[in-house]
Order: sequence, then C-alpha cells, then structure tokens
Amino acid sequence: RLGVGTNKPSSKVDVNGTVEAMQISTNLIVASGSNQNISINPTEAGKLLIGGDSIVVASKATDPTTNPKAGQIYLNKTTNVLRFYDGNSWLTINTTPDNGYSADFAIASNQKLTFTPTGLPSGNSNRTLEAWVKFTSLPSSGNEMTILAYGDATSTGELFWLGIWNNGGTYVFQNDRYGIANPGTASLNLSTGVWYHFAVTYDGTYYRNYKDGVLTDTVTRTGSVLGTVLTAGAIGHRIDSDSHRLDGRVDDSRIWNTVRTSTEITNNKDIELTGNESGLVTYWKLNNSLGATSGENDLTNVNSVSFS
Repeated sequence: RLGVGTNKPSSKVDVNGTVEAMQISTNLIVASGSNQNISINPTEAGKLLIGGDSIVVASKATDPTTNPKAGQIYLNKTTNVLRFYDGNSWLTINTTPDNGYSADFAIASNQKLTFTPTGLPSGNSNRTLEAWVKFTSLPSSGNEMTILAYGDATSTGELFWLGIWNNGGTYVFQNDRYGIANPGTASLNLSTGVWYHFAVTYDGTYYRNYKDGVLTDTVTRTGSVLGTVLTAGAIGHRIDSDSHRLDGRVDDSRIWNTVRTSTEITNNKDIELTGNESGLVTYWKLNNSLGATSGENDLTNVNSVSFS
C-alpha cells in the first residue's frame, strides 16, 4: 500500500512489482495487478501512468479533449463527480444517490406521493423531468410503471410523465397519455435492485430520453398537443387511473422548465442541488421529507409510502 501526498509537488515515485493499492491525496484508491510499472509525477497535472497508459486524476473544470485514452479518469472540480473515458465519450462514474433515504413504493399497497402541479410547464413549453429509480420488480409484458407524472387527471385529459413500458418483453421509455403511439425506440437493459437515473426532455416537438445520462432515443411526438390544464401530479403512480404503479424506490426527483442538455443531465445527476438553480421549478430530494426544496409543490403521502 502506497500513500502519495501533494505536499511535495516536485516528487516522483516509481514502483515496480505488486501494489495492493495506491492512495493519492484525496483518498482516491487506484488498484493494480502485479508486475505493473507505475509512475506518479504530480508536476504533470496529476497523471498516473500504469503500464504506459495515462489516467488523469487531477481536478479539472471540463472534459479533457486532447487525445483522451480509454480508461482515463478525472475529478470534475465544478460538479465534484468522477468522469471516465470509455474510448468514445466521457461518462460520469455511476454512484448511487442513496444517502440513507429514498421513497419506497410497494405496488400491492397502491402507494403514491401526490402534488398539485403549481407553476409547472404545460402545453408545448420546454421541460425536463428526471429522477433516480431502483426497481423492486419490473412491469410485466404490456404494462408500465410510472415514475413521475402531472397534468389533467380527467379521463380525457392530457398528462406528461416519465415512465417505463414493457413492450412485449422489451423495456422502453413512455412519456405521455398517448404513450402507445409515442414510446421510446431503444431497448433498455434493466434489472431489479440497481439504481438508474432516468430523464426525459421535451422541446415542443421531440422527446429525448436518457438513461444514466446517456441519450437512448429521440421520439417525434404525435397526437394532440399536451394540455394546459394541470390538475394533479404524482410520483410512483399514474394520475388519471388507479394503475401503472411503481414497485421500487425513487430519489432526487426534479422538474425543469428548460430542455436540459446531455452534459447538464450527466454533470448534475450525481449531486444534490441547492434548489435555486436556474430553470428548476420543482425539486424533491425525498430525504425523509415531503416538502419541495424548490417550488410550491409539496407532496401528500397516500397509503404510507415509506422512507428508508
């Protein structure tokens, strides 16, 4: 085990042989196998050389663009998240948002968190919905699970939602009342017991769906425009019928009145917001609380949703 501090910026350490772990200043642990040549030179922007390949471990404000290599990692000092280059693009290293509390929905108990959608985007105005989800079970073929929805709760009303539909054994995104006509096109590889971050943006014409910050599909909306009458909203349950219930946990649910970019979604999904960010109209941290961190849309607990 080798600990390397930053109080000697001119130092250089070369290690040959077996290294169990390496700790660099801020408790970043990098494991290696045996017989690897490891060289650390803090004067070179925190480069760590393992077998000739470079891993960036320094804090930077933006993704490195000059000849990045697969396997590079750096700490984004603006968003405080680790970023990883997979050979094609920079990705955020997935961390669970489970800070001890999240809303836990039991499908058999018909549980939901409801709200009156005050000041939320309507009609064809821009919007983004996002949330972390961990499924206890997944929807059966032909069924769907609602993560977040709001709109007109009447039988003929319009609503907008972030949900997952099982299209004959293939899980896809579903985003509005006419979801059967406007489903996502990409197959989502989903499992129970795993945290996923889901987001959907709408710009008046297109839905763009994201899983863990990665764009999965772009769907042209068909059917009538989204409604301007907003009467109800819910987390974990559809608002116009007693169906499409979620079985699992939800954390850090957000609604924006802007179309968030892929970079904005990726760079902010792993961090807890303050609640006063530009464009953020409603934010539920779901940290054992029903209060909205931003906006007026406090939640009502129906049938005893638990926080655990």
